[in-house]
Amino acid sequence: MYTNDVIKLLNKEQFYGYTFEQIAQHVQLNNSMHACAAQTVVAKLVTTTGNVYYGSNMCVVKHDTCPRRTANMPSGTGYDLCASMCNQPYHGETSAINECVNANDTTVGGTMYVYGHTVCCSNCQSSMKEAGITKAIVVDSGKEYLF
Repeated sequence: MYTNDVIKLLNKEQFYGYTFEQIAQHVQLNNSMHACAAQTVVAKLVTTTGNVYYGSNMCVVKHDTCPRRTANMPSGTGYDLCASMCNQPYHGETSAINECVNANDTTVGGTMYVYGHTVCCSNCQSSMKEAGITKAIVVDSGKEYLF
């Protein structure tokens, strides 16, 4: 099941010619997952061989209002609530990394594209660096991270 937020994001045609069906094969969403109440983030990891892996910040527990926003936390803070209250297993970036690793592919030298946010949090930056990803581009803001 794809939420309207994910469909709107994917229909922005920011995925360089990939169809929604191709993306849907990689972003594993199902009836037990829900869109983040704050914002939907989708990450696309492109490996050095051109393989593409997608991840999203889906949550197990549905909330109508983001607990971080309810507590008036600024963007980039309070991510512990994502895991503890929403049971969000991963942010988009780490989810895409896991998809790649689970496919027995290598993340080393890859590039991450992030849609639906303006920055990568420090935990995701650390995860990408540890995975050997060389660059992350946050498409919505144009911010680039080099690792």
